[in-house]
Amino acid sequence: MTSLIFEKWLLDIDQKTSQENRKIILFVDNCTAHPRTLSTKLKSITIAYFPPNTTSKLQPMNQGIISNLKVYYRKRILNKVISNLEQRTTITLRDCISEVSKAWRSDVTSETIKKCFFKAGFTNENIETDIEIPDVQREWELVHCDGVTLQDYLKIDEDIAVYESPTEESIVEEVRKKENPDEFE
Repeated sequence: MTSLIFEKWLLDIDQKTSQENRKIILFVDNCTAHPRTLSTKLKSITIAYFPPNTTSKLQPMNQGIISNLKVYYRKRILNKVISNLEQRTTITLRDCISEVSKAWRSDVTSETIKKCFFKAGFTNENIETDIEIPDVQREWELVHCDGVTLQDYLKIDEDIAVYESPTEESIVEEVRKKENPDEFE
């Protein structure tokens, strides 16, 4: 995620929401890709930022939605690998994108999302919070990856940065915008 991608996406949603005469609140973390200055450009979206260092507890996506999606996606990829081994074909980036889209549409249920919002404290309803995680052991055993455990595979991207780090130039620009907002309109 970059601040440019986030801004374009959010401005598009804001325009659609404005046309539908709707108002929404969007909860986001303090990732540098979510600039606070963007709030001034929005008409029908209010951005609420989680307090610093609380995202892992307050964001529904971190309460199981992302991990649920990833396990379903990886199960689908393992099945694709097994199928492609038999057909002697390769998996393309397009295949991967297609499989993550299918996992989101078909496997991550509204019930899972509801449970994660409850775990994050967005509702007072009493909801059972156990989230179904698919078993991928059978598929993993069919693939036979020497030296890599199933847990290694399931957590392969755990330490990958998914947002941009601020540069000195972007920090200076943010400070200048705060000190002289009229200069940047």
